[in-house]
Amino acid sequence: MDTRITIDEPAAPARTTGRAPGAGQSAAVDHPLHYNAHPSGVECIEVIEHMPANVAMAVKYCWRAGLKESSKEIEDMEKAVWYLQREVQRLKKRPAGAAVQAPKASWTANLDRELKKLRAEKKLQQAREGK
Repeated sequence: MDTRITIDEPAAPARTTGRAPGAGQSAAVDHPLHYNAHPSGVECIEVIEHMPANVAMAVKYCWRAGLKESSKEIEDMEKAVWYLQREVQRLKKRPAGAAVQAPKASWTANLDRELKKLRAEKKLQQAREGK
């Protein structure tokens, strides 16, 4: 006989991209598997939305490499390199001595906070499920 006391709590809300699905949209559109298959349980967009555009695209292609189409793993990595090279060229074009405007909060600090929050949510969910 199970003697554990349980407390009924609502299930954690499904992770979302913040986009409301449009008419006819499905999980394949709103939460594609190749962006949700990371062992961390974190969805790619939750990480890259805190990064500069070219860096975010490079991370996106690394994230999904071999998951969307296994035959295109090398192509995905080449695309990531392309975006990184583009970012390097963009940074090199800045005028010498030009002041670099720091964002209000560093994207890496935002990313770190988001990952800590997601890990805590995952741990809580696992505790609720008895894992």
